[in-house]
This record gives sequence, C-alpha cells and structure tokens, in this order.
Amino acid sequence: PLVAFLFLLSTVLRRCINIDSSSAALHGTLLLQRYFRIFQGDIRVTSEKDLWVLSSLDLLEYISKSVRMSLRLHNEQMSEDLDDCDLVFEVLTEFNEKEQVLAESDPKWREAIVNNTPCLFSLRKNEDGFTLLNLKLKTLEFRCIKLNPEAIRGMWAGQQHELLFLGNQNSERGSIQNMSAV
Repeated sequence: PLVAFLFLLSTVLRRCINIDSSSAALHGTLLLQRYFRIFQGDIRVTSEKDLWVLSSLDLLEYISKSVRMSLRLHNEQMSEDLDDCDLVFEVLTEFNEKEQVLAESDPKWREAIVNNTPCLFSLRKNEDGFTLLNLKLKTLEFRCIKLNPEAIRGMWAGQQHELLFLGNQNSERGSIQNMSAV
C-alpha cells in the first residue's frame, strides 16, 4: 500500500509539472517555473483523477515537503555520491532533524531565522533565473575600536580639503596642482 501511495503522489506531481510545449528552451523554463511553484507550496491539480490530493491539507504539506527535500537531496548528491539507499535515508533524516528546507515566503522561514536554525535551504527566483540558497549559521568575531575626537576631526578635514580643492575641475582653482613653482 505504501509503494502504491507513493506512486500515486509521483503521478500527481508529474501532472502538475506536465508541459505541452514543443520548444526545448521554453520547456526547460516552464519546468523550472512549475517546479518553483510546487516548491512554494502552490500545488495546482490539473486532472480530475488527482482531486483526492485536495482532501487533506496535511497531504498537501507532505507533498510540498517531499519536493523540497528532493531538491535538497539533489543538491547534496552533487557534492557526495549517494548510491546506497541506507546512506540516502541517513542524509534525509539528518536534513529533517538539523535543517529547514523551506520557501522564503513561508512564515516558518522567518521563524527559523529568529530561532537561529543552523542551516536553511531554499530556492529563489530572480531576474537571472533560479538560485539555490544554502545558508549556514556562523559566529563572526568583530573588533571594536575607539577613536579620539581629534583624529576624527583630522580625517574629516582631509576629506573636506579633497572635496573642495582637488575635486574642482576649474583651471583657476586654488589647488597646489596648478602652481607653476611645483
């Protein structure tokens, strides 16, 4: 029963992504756009055979989560060789426990940032196409220094001199560059 259920879910997603286009370039763009839409949680059922998916909000959430995890797993497979099923299961379990794989528009994304989640993963659409975000929480050290007021006034005066005299393009300016003796 579980295998049959998973097969039904995969056919639903295939129908959601299905493209009736003959152009290969347009086909790839539409595929990414529809995948991004499903990643965001917008699952549009296009066939009457798939209306059973809309019967439960939990089911829609599981579908969105599985699509997100599949993209995260695909990204991980680029850096590791995941041929063993046990290794894939371990990696998915680790993702589920330690990482948040969410759409940036999801309210849980902000909650994860506020809660200092160690790793966030998302898919972002921009002008150039699509970008995978893999954000890791790190601690950065900063060194604060204190400058005395005279040093600040001296730097400011030097910048004012450059703005007033050296930045002037008039040949009659009072800059030292135009003095014939120099």
